[in-house]
Amino acid sequence: MWGLLFALCWLTFDERDIRRLRLFFLIAALLQLPFAVYELIFFVPELSGWGGGAVDVVAGTFGASMHGGGASGEMALFLIIMLAFLLALRMEKMLSTTRLILLLLVVLTPLFLGETKVVVVLLPLMFLVLYRRTMFTHLHYWLMGFVVVMLLTVAAGYHYLSLSGKPIDEQFEATLNYNIYEEGYGKEAVLNRTTVLTFWFEQSGVHDPVSFIFGNGMGSSHSVTGGHVAKRYPAHGIDLTAASTILWDMGVFGFCFFITIFAFAWRCAGRLKRESTIPIVRADAAAIQAALVLFTFFNFYRPGLLEIVGIQVVFAAMLGYLAWLHRKHTLAIEINGS
Repeated sequence: MWGLLFALCWLTFDERDIRRLRLFFLIAALLQLPFAVYELIFFVPELSGWGGGAVDVVAGTFGASMHGGGASGEMALFLIIMLAFLLALRMEKMLSTTRLILLLLVVLTPLFLGETKVVVVLLPLMFLVLYRRTMFTHLHYWLMGFVVVMLLTVAAGYHYLSLSGKPIDEQFEATLNYNIYEEGYGKEAVLNRTTVLTFWFEQSGVHDPVSFIFGNGMGSSHSVTGGHVAKRYPAHGIDLTAASTILWDMGVFGFCFFITIFAFAWRCAGRLKRESTIPIVRADAAAIQAALVLFTFFNFYRPGLLEIVGIQVVFAAMLGYLAWLHRKHTLAIEINGS
């Protein structure tokens, strides 16, 4: 999807085109609800009968498998990013409270229809980034919002943990085991989201400087297509996350370049937020900063940014839109200066 990013950077789009782009993503966010409801009603019971991962199939339009599992994490990431854009518009008083509440009901509901535990991290993280300055200037409003977000987070966490019917303390311990400790993620994988990084360092440390710095080549860690490094470690799941995949394929050098994208985008959005006098530009710049933090975290959670087209469209369009805003802002400064 990099072509979408380059098109928004270099081709000529007027404000009407960009308004349509923003409207498209809002409509896409609202459409997740009917698709999620359909999947919950028709797919989950069928998968439950097969003994598959039933609730993971509730992934909206981001795709799922009838054998169990789906891109529910990517759907949750997209919806929480759109939530950030809506809240940022409200911060700039460009969206009424009534419309905000109605939109939030539709946007947030799909998060409670499936089992996407990452919501308990993404939701408060988005709030903390988006309202980090309000914490110092309007503490009482920030505390009220923080309480609401934490209540939503606790409700979501309780809902996810109650789906399997097992004791909550056992599920909490199991979640920590297959995400942080030595237990593998899934039924067959040896590694989890934490050990996949330590395992890479153990196998590609300073004793193998070429692999450590420059990686092993594009696709080398991809288990589905049979990358040569993935064959060396069968059933390990070395491509479990985007971060581990990039480290195996392109090493520290490539990973640093990839993270640099987020750093420069954050800086660009921060400049727009400080300098622009247009409310919608300030709002979108603040939301983009929150989204960048969420995407950064997501790189250590799932490989979706490298493999799932739906979330790649969101990522590329967001960066391209930021580039368009920056170009427009720069031209306005030059015109006013002349």
